[in-house]
Amino acid sequence: MNAETLMRRLTSPKPWAGDRDRFLEKVRRRRKLEKRNHRIAGGFPVAASLLACAFTVWLVFASPQKPEAPEVNPPRDGGLLRGQVLVKKGGTFIPGARVVVSIPAADMRNVRRKLNQNGLSLVETVAGPDGSFEVKVPFDGESVEASVDAFAPDYQSLAGTFAAGGDRVRVTLKRGAPSEVTVNLERALYIAGTVVNEEAQPIPGVDITAMLKGPTSLAYIAAAETDQNGEFALYDYFEKRPRKSAGEVEFKHPLYERFVIADVYALTPAQNRNHRIVLRQGRRLSGRVVSSGGAPVPDALVEAEFGKENWQDRRAVLTDASGAFAIDGLSKDRNCTLRIRSLKIHEKARRMLLLDRNIEDLEVALEPMRLPPDLKTELFLGMKVAPVTKDLAEAYDLSEASGLLILDSGRDHARLNIGDLEEGDCLWVAGLDLEKVGSVRQLAALLVDQKGQPEGARVVYRFRRVEMSGTNTQHLRLTDADFDELQKLANR
Repeated sequence: MNAETLMRRLTSPKPWAGDRDRFLEKVRRRRKLEKRNHRIAGGFPVAASLLACAFTVWLVFASPQKPEAPEVNPPRDGGLLRGQVLVKKGGTFIPGARVVVSIPAADMRNVRRKLNQNGLSLVETVAGPDGSFEVKVPFDGESVEASVDAFAPDYQSLAGTFAAGGDRVRVTLKRGAPSEVTVNLERALYIAGTVVNEEAQPIPGVDITAMLKGPTSLAYIAAAETDQNGEFALYDYFEKRPRKSAGEVEFKHPLYERFVIADVYALTPAQNRNHRIVLRQGRRLSGRVVSSGGAPVPDALVEAEFGKENWQDRRAVLTDASGAFAIDGLSKDRNCTLRIRSLKIHEKARRMLLLDRNIEDLEVALEPMRLPPDLKTELFLGMKVAPVTKDLAEAYDLSEASGLLILDSGRDHARLNIGDLEEGDCLWVAGLDLEKVGSVRQLAALLVDQKGQPEGARVVYRFRRVEMSGTNTQHLRLTDADFDELQKLANR
């Protein structure tokens, strides 16, 4: 959304109507009470009553203190969450901030990008003039753990950047009772605008990824998606440029070529609030995938890549029940590597193509993956893993021969709270100093050394999905029994 649209929304009285009505009702009750006391006591001047009202107005609109208890009762089929959105440094309130609550609790960074909304109930509201908010949250049972996120222009989101670990704020809601939370947001660089096609028509559903690129590093900052009007907003870039880094923003849509803003820190605040991005229609690649025996292969991962230097131009889809696939929006007149694999049957294929035209009706036959015959596996926190060798890296198309390859993620890996792990994912880096992992013993020792860390034990794993391919930094949620198991592995 552009700056003018945003300001109209923030200054509109509609989102704050409930807060304003409650405030006016408080003023009316206060004046009625003052009049009654005046009659009983025989006289406070009317000016005193008006002064009290004026003082009340000043408190409500100018003071960053916590709002008064809400006048409404919590719903019987859920709970009530209330609080205030404040600036982290200074404590002043932030009016008009969006507050989103997820039931059950989830990593709100992924929820924001719609990567993980299955089974979630999302409720949101807008903070009032004093930064206060309250939202009724329906849920089953007597209590539930919920996650909270908040957004406001010129401030980082509450959930934070992808590089920071995420899942920052959780709160327990109780049936029929209010719960409170204070939201503190840090100042940030605000990016907003509109995405259109070559005919100047808005494009909804454009995936937007904000990154921080250094000479030898890459950090994912935030993700967003354009709305029905093609508008978008990014909240999480640091207010000042980190040393030797560029703020790169990527725009991707299934039908259009990828577009990149090279560095948002090189632009003025006015430019960053009013981007107009024009996407070009790309090439189409379609066909059918069959097994080495000639049978259609459903749910195979099909990836179109353009080399290491252009890894962000990658596009991917899954084959349908008949083995068919179609990828649109590919970069024109370039060499493309087509990678296809099915871990269900452990077969894969690779083709080199030139996209000087649309390519259709391409049939690709898979071949068996060449797994090492002497593959040695170990159990690690309920998962079957193996140290990555050159042969294993070649078989699973890994970028380097390091880390622990996950061959079976186990039944309850979700309890570790680091995402949905799959066969082919690789535990790559761990520890406070982010050391590369070479064995189960080393990884166990690195995690044990982090026992007692408030955010949990840090680990980085590599993954390949339809949505993206790369690394994910997370913090393991480990029990005392887990640490006992890790200590035994580390002491072997």
